Amino acid sequence: MASLIMGIISVILSILLGLVMLGSGVTKLARTAQAVGMMQDVGVQRSLVPVLGGLQVAAAAGLFVGLFIPVLGVVTAACCALYFAGAITVHLRARRGAIQAAIVLFALSVATLTVLSLNM
Repeated sequence: MASLIMGIISVILSILLGLVMLGSGVTKLARTAQAVGMMQDVGVQRSLVPVLGGLQVAAAAGLFVGLFIPVLGVVTAACCALYFAGAITVHLRARRGAIQAAIVLFALSVATLTVLSLNM
């Protein structure tokens, strides 16, 4: 019964994190004014915005495929945690921007990584 619950939690967290990464990545790839503005507020070069968006879309794909290939999900969740650790660092260095979202998404990434790792 416990493994069934862990499996359900793994799927929910993977899909949730995957949807967040996909949504954020698409806005960066589309170079929406809001996405570009937020990135420039913390000192990210405009040319890096689509690169970061591409990484996020790739992470979403990794999380979704990771539902069927567990090791891919674990590696991708670890990469998401690193991505958001970097985002937190950029926010702290810039001393501006809304850091709360990066902290919450870092926590979601770590939670997803933990549950996926335990469920392998």
